[in-house]
Amino acid sequence: MWPRFFRDQRGEIPGIVEEGVFFPSKLGDYISARKPVLALSPAVGCVADLATERGVNRVGPSDTPAIAAALVEMFDAFVEHRLESYAPSDLLVSRHEGNRVIGEFLNVVSPLTLKAR
Repeated sequence: MWPRFFRDQRGEIPGIVEEGVFFPSKLGDYISARKPVLALSPAVGCVADLATERGVNRVGPSDTPAIAAALVEMFDAFVEHRLESYAPSDLLVSRHEGNRVIGEFLNVVSPLTLKAR
């Protein structure tokens, strides 16, 4: 259960949604840096789709026991020098490297700039 100070006047937790429609840019940064990620995210959406790959571990933002278990699991891996087993796969990293992301962005934007002329 989330503490009272996280809740709004209706008793709801602001920012917790049913479906995650946005891709947090920091997630791409962590993936490209080969950092293990523990994402508190809805079960449906962009982050949940990425969590099917090694390196992105997702738990529901309201699931306190799952959050605690994931933190303990990753901390134990850190202490036991096996945290690298939680790092993103090479394939996932390659899809989030800067040059590739920039290239895909330019492929989408370039036709739009040509129409503007």
